[in-house]
Amino acid sequence: MVTAHLHDPESLNHVFDGANLVSSVTYFWTLCPEPTNQARAKEQGKSITRYAYELELEQGKNHV
Repeated sequence: MVTAHLHDPESLNHVFDGANLVSSVTYFWTLCPEPTNQARAKEQGKSITRYAYELELEQGKNHV
């Protein structure tokens, strides 16, 4: 098993080395209560759910 950070595409590069199968999990609801995410959403004038959606979408795109 290999671990990587879904917001860091560089950390994902080694995940695919010699792999036959890659499974990735994103979880929207863990992003909402994080104080850092709430502060960034507020700074950007977005709701926390909108900001969390964008983070989760970024995670999904980074592992493709």
